[in-house]
Amino acid sequence: MRVKIDRSFVSQAGQSEYHRVLIDATLRMASALGLGTVAEGIETPEQAAQMLAMGCERGQGYWFSRPLEAPALVAWVQAGGARALAELSKE
Repeated sequence: MRVKIDRSFVSQAGQSEYHRVLIDATLRMASALGLGTVAEGIETPEQAAQMLAMGCERGQGYWFSRPLEAPALVAWVQAGGARALAELSKE
């Protein structure tokens, strides 16, 4: 089970202390409950880095890939497209 962090918070995290505090509280709550986390709406490498630095395990959004039809999605996953944020930061 995972807790999703809404894209509206992710998109504002770089400019708003309010949004950073809400994300931090969400990540702490998820950790305390033993749940994974995923940030929605990651569109830039900076947003990915910020979510990773805050402790978010996974992300989704246009920075990773645009929406794909089923066959293209299978090929993307098989090619290693679905990876944790920490793995992407090593590139």
